[in-house]
Amino acid sequence: MILWINGAFGSGKTTCANILQKQLPNAFLYDPEQAGFFIRDQLPESLQQPDFQHHPEWRKFNYQMLLKIATSFDGVILVPMTLVDATYVDEVIGRLQREGVDVRHIILEANRRTLVKRLNKRFEWFNSWENLKSTAANPHSNLTSMQKKL
Repeated sequence: MILWINGAFGSGKTTCANILQKQLPNAFLYDPEQAGFFIRDQLPESLQQPDFQHHPEWRKFNYQMLLKIATSFDGVILVPMTLVDATYVDEVIGRLQREGVDVRHIILEANRRTLVKRLNKRFEWFNSWENLKSTAANPHSNLTSMQKKL
């Protein structure tokens, strides 16, 4: 079984996955971001997407790896990863489910105050989901805020 833990940046996906890995016998923590880092490192800058999830290779690779693990491993596969694009969710999670893989897709929620506090601690505020909304309205507001902190 795959337990896909989705949610906003700072919602606690990785923390939950790490706790579950310690508590569940024979649990395996799979990190889809590693494929994204590889893609980003191996492509010329002119071919890179702003988000590695936009690369079809990222979605295909993670689907294939998770299918391999799910069909060969007798344990729970923990996948802490933010996925928001419905097409991408279908290309990875939906496709696994259509192949007969038991995928439990959960979404962690946290209030705005908690997310902002956690992201500020990690200096990820400028890349967070919540920030993307306000950045679209005022592209320089959060950059200015971030520069003040540095």
